[in-house]
Amino acid sequence: MKSYVILLVFTVIFIGCSKGDLSPKEKPVITQNISGKVKTNEGMPLNGIEVTIFAESEINSTKTDNKGVYIFRNLQPGIYTIEVNPSEFTYGYIRVEVGIGGVNAEDIIIRELSKLANKVEKLVDIVDIKENGITLINEQYAEISTGGQNTEKKVLKAEINIPKETEIRIDGKVVTESITVAVTQMEITDIPPSSSSELPVGSVFFEPTNAQFNKQVDVLIPVNLEFPPGTSIPVKKYKNGKWNYIGSAIIDDSGYSAKAQIQEFGQISVQPEVTIDISFNEQQVKLIEKSEISPNNNTITSQILSNVTFPDGIPNGFTLNYIVALIERLKGVTIGVPQELTINLPVIKKYAKSVSVLEPYESEIWVQECILTKSELTSSELIDLTINLENTVQAYSIRYSFTTNKFDTECFTEWIEHNQGNFN
Repeated sequence: MKSYVILLVFTVIFIGCSKGDLSPKEKPVITQNISGKVKTNEGMPLNGIEVTIFAESEINSTKTDNKGVYIFRNLQPGIYTIEVNPSEFTYGYIRVEVGIGGVNAEDIIIRELSKLANKVEKLVDIVDIKENGITLINEQYAEISTGGQNTEKKVLKAEINIPKETEIRIDGKVVTESITVAVTQMEITDIPPSSSSELPVGSVFFEPTNAQFNKQVDVLIPVNLEFPPGTSIPVKKYKNGKWNYIGSAIIDDSGYSAKAQIQEFGQISVQPEVTIDISFNEQQVKLIEKSEISPNNNTITSQILSNVTFPDGIPNGFTLNYIVALIERLKGVTIGVPQELTINLPVIKKYAKSVSVLEPYESEIWVQECILTKSELTSSELIDLTINLENTVQAYSIRYSFTTNKFDTECFTEWIEHNQGNFN
C-alpha cells in the first residue's frame, strides 16, 4: 500500500471541500465556511432574519432558516463582522477570524425592543400634547465605580419634553389621534457600532421611531461615565445604515446626563472622538478535554463561556455594565452567559466520493481522522482609552483578566488504496 500523509492543525473551524476527481498527488481544495444561529435572549431561533457579513465592506447577505441558522461559504482568510439589525429587535453581531482551517462563531443574541425591561412608555392623546405638552422620564439604577473595587448606586436618567402646540408627523402624515411615546435606555452591545474613531458613551431609543416634530424637543441622554458639567459631546442618529450627526449635547450638573434638542425620534447616541489601544500580556492555556471525532460526524455542538474580572477595579466614574459591554463590543463576544457553539468539520464523505481510479476495482481515496481539543484560555489584557473632548482629554487604563474556551482541531489526512466496498 502506498500513502501520502498530510497533517492539518487549526483552530475551530467551519470547513468545506470541493468535489471533483483527485489524483494521488493532489490535495483537495479547502474553503472556509461560517455558520451560526440567530436567537432571542429567551433562546427562540429567529426565522427569515437577514444576516450580513462584512470585511472592509459588505460581502454578502443571507437569511436564517426556520431553525435560525445562517451560513456563508467559500471565504478567504481574514477578520469578518457578521451582523443582524432587524427593525423590531436590538442590533446584534459577532466578530470572527477565518484562518487556514476556518472559524468558530457563537450564537448571535438579539432582544425584542418591545420586551426590554429598561423601557418606559405612555399612551398620549394628541390634544393633551397640543394643550399641555408631555414629559416622559426613564430612570435606571447603575453601579458607578468610585475607584478600585468600590461602587455606589446612581440614577441614570433619560427624559423627553415635547412642548405644547407641537405638531407631530409620522411617515409624513400629521398625527391627529393618540400615540404611544416611549424611551428606552440602550446598552452599547444593543446598538450598531460607530466608526473606529468614535465611541457611544450613552444611547437611547425614542419612539415612535419615525416621528418628526415642528419644534425642538428637549431630551436627556444618560451617559455611562462621568464627564465635567458643561462638556459638549456630538449627538448622532442611526438612519439608513449609518450614524448621522444631528447636533451637540451638553453634560448637565450631575455629570451623567447630556442635554440635547432634537426634531426627530429614533436611535440616538452621544459619541465623542476616542482612541483605543488594546495590549495583551501573558496567556495561560489549561486543557479541559480531548475527544476523537467520528468520521461521519461533521457537526459538533458545544458551549463557550467567557468571563472577565478586574484585578485593580474599574476606573472612577464608569458604570460596571458599560465596561463589560465595552469589552464585549471590542472583542465581539458575550460575557457571563454560556453560548452555544456549532463546530463544522470537514465533510468526510465528500472526500471519499472524490477518488482517483488506478485500475479496474482499485482506486485511491482521501480520508481523515480528527481530534477535538477543548481548553480554557486566560489572558491579562489592558485597554488604554483616550476620550477627546472640546477643551480637554480624559484618559483611562482598564486592566482586566479575560477567560474563554478555546477549541483546536487536529486532522490527519491521507490517500489510501481502496479496493473493497463502496465510498458511501
